Amino acid sequence: PREYQPGEPIPTASTVIEAHTGDWRRALDMYRDWTRTWYTPRVPRKDWLRNVFYYQQSTAWTRLRDPATETWQMAEWIQRYRNYFGCLDYLHIFDFGQSKIYGRVGDYNHYEELGGLTAMRAAIQGAQQEGVRVGLYIEGYLCDERGEWGKSHVGPNSIRKEDGTPLLWPGTPTEHMMCPAAEEWRKHLAATYARVAREL
Repeated sequence: PREYQPGEPIPTASTVIEAHTGDWRRALDMYRDWTRTWYTPRVPRKDWLRNVFYYQQSTAWTRLRDPATETWQMAEWIQRYRNYFGCLDYLHIFDFGQSKIYGRVGDYNHYEELGGLTAMRAAIQGAQQEGVRVGLYIEGYLCDERGEWGKSHVGPNSIRKEDGTPLLWPGTPTEHMMCPAAEEWRKHLAATYARVAREL
């Protein structure tokens, strides 16, 4: 990692564009064949992940938790997904860290807006007891300037355009694209992942 000056070229990975006949399956086959020439996982892939048949993304703010009653209804949605598709192997909660006050990305600790840490943990444990793995979405490249960490750290750790203005997520005035070379951002992410895993 190193700092790049405005206007300085940044070398990136080689890119190949190739025309093909067929649909997305052919493109996926080509990509898979290419990755097999060089990619080796750092650790063996877990059998449960290799055998996931049905992966469902859902939202805590509008589905898995009823905003009217302010109660988690994860068990009901798990059953609904199973009724629709015959099974549910993995449930991915997309917006668990969203805050109406601190923004959608960056902090991932404002559980009080979703009924509190205890209630969220119980809902996740209930899903796990049903045999459903649960994932929590953390954005590794965005941070909201309204967040507790973001208020004082977004500026020096975000990506800047050539004119010095921040690179923002399209359509959002407060979500900054973060620089993956910024050590402070990487440390924040690592600490966030570890904390969320412990808490939930």
